[in-house]
Amino acid sequence: MVNNNPNTEGLLKYAREKGQQKRLLVEDVVKKMIKQQKTININSVSIEAGVSKRFLYETKDLFERIDTLRKQQKGLPAKQVRRNTSDESKDVIIASLRNRIKKLEEELIQTKKVRDNLLLNSYDQI
Repeated sequence: MVNNNPNTEGLLKYAREKGQQKRLLVEDVVKKMIKQQKTININSVSIEAGVSKRFLYETKDLFERIDTLRKQQKGLPAKQVRRNTSDESKDVIIASLRNRIKKLEEELIQTKKVRDNLLLNSYDQI
């Protein structure tokens, strides 16, 4: 029994209301981010508002507003994160990477030997 006239008005109404709620939420988040002087872009707004990036891209007016704010912020100096690493810690990292490379090279040599033995055995069987 297939219903030829499905009643989908309720679902459509719910979807429209949900979209409107998301839109209001995003607008509030953008206002809050402006007050807090946070970086505004599609990714940061989607994370803050808990909405998908797709929603923001598909909602043209929200996308244009976020894009405009992002372009306005380009002129502002970005916060620079400076990492302080001492020469000793750099040396430790380099040494551990060299050891890892050495182990991987040894493993590669062993793997090639096993492969060659398998090829010889399969060739002998033919």
